Amino acid sequence: MSLPDNCEVVAGHLVFWELADPRTLDDEGLYEYVCFHACTNGFRPVGRQQVIAYPLPELEPDQIVVWGGRTLKPADVQLYRDQSMVLARIVLRVSPMGPAISGALDPRW
Repeated sequence: MSLPDNCEVVAGHLVFWELADPRTLDDEGLYEYVCFHACTNGFRPVGRQQVIAYPLPELEPDQIVVWGGRTLKPADVQLYRDQSMVLARIVLRVSPMGPAISGALDPRW
């Protein structure tokens, strides 16, 4: 499985570029979503995701916003703003999957 179009690998992190309802950015489902994409692409999540939310900008008629794989025109931005959406950058630190480390789960450690 490949990473979604709105996700990229940057210096040991998966970075997701999303349009989101702010109420969903603290939810356990978001962690499951980013971990699913990490694990199915050969990465091991290291800790919790970090979420940075940005308000949708005011645009002039000839401006656009490029956010991840999306290009948003002023009418799109207004539509999402009317739905109380935000631009969200979700960052999950990852390491490459590898073989299990012998003794790592030994309770004597």
